[in-house]
Amino acid sequence: MDPAVAYANCMSSASDGRALWVPESSVEIGDVGFIDITAGKFTRLMNVTRRSDDPLNAGGVPDDFEPLVLNENAEFTRSHLNKGSMRSTSVKESRKHRFLSVVADWFGAGSLSAKHRFRCSENAGALLFLKDDADKSLHLSTKEFTVYMSRWHASWCTYAEKRGYTIGDPDLLGPILVRGWVKTSSWGVAAWSTRSQHHDAHLDGEIGGKLRAGVSHATSKKMSKGLRYRRGPKDRRISRLLSRGKRDQCIFISYFQAQKRPLLPPKIIACG
Repeated sequence: MDPAVAYANCMSSASDGRALWVPESSVEIGDVGFIDITAGKFTRLMNVTRRSDDPLNAGGVPDDFEPLVLNENAEFTRSHLNKGSMRSTSVKESRKHRFLSVVADWFGAGSLSAKHRFRCSENAGALLFLKDDADKSLHLSTKEFTVYMSRWHASWCTYAEKRGYTIGDPDLLGPILVRGWVKTSSWGVAAWSTRSQHHDAHLDGEIGGKLRAGVSHATSKKMSKGLRYRRGPKDRRISRLLSRGKRDQCIFISYFQAQKRPLLPPKIIACG
């Protein structure tokens, strides 16, 4: 299983949205675009809450484009996620090793080596590490979004095909309409998929911020090639003096999606 697929399947939730394996994806409320399922990234086609000449629409818009004008009094829910770790329900934290030491070394902010171990009871698992808190923003005007999407979804599909997208591609989710996001400044993601339902995942932090990781089965202790991990963003160095960076890395995305129905117009459903 692709790591992005395993990560999204394990980490996505009804409250936070779909987990992105590539948080570097630029995401704004009002974006229309596609999620590459196997890559775990979002690509913007346009933003319907901006004018056609807005920088977010530099790639162009459909000829019949009409922006979505949201109610000025529209409600947003704004909250945040605390820094630290998030993990799939099948993953439990080991009590034998300290978590904070591993996080510090993983993000290059520590000076000590450490090892941290997790226990997974299923054949797939995922972890998300946050160096900083994460901001969450979700637009609550569901009716405005769904009515607008019902009207323009067919036009988006036609326009996307002109831009080279294949509508119906099983590896592409969309076109979707973004209604919310969760963003942070620095992150680490890990996902694994193995044939065994009982295994340990270990993360070894080293001086200088290097990371070794693997999956060992409880019985054979052999390493599995199923573990993949990423950290970022690459162009943002974390130091001891930096307690908070720009929160522009999208770790979760909430959106509306059109669900096809025989002989009926598509049904607009909220995801996240």
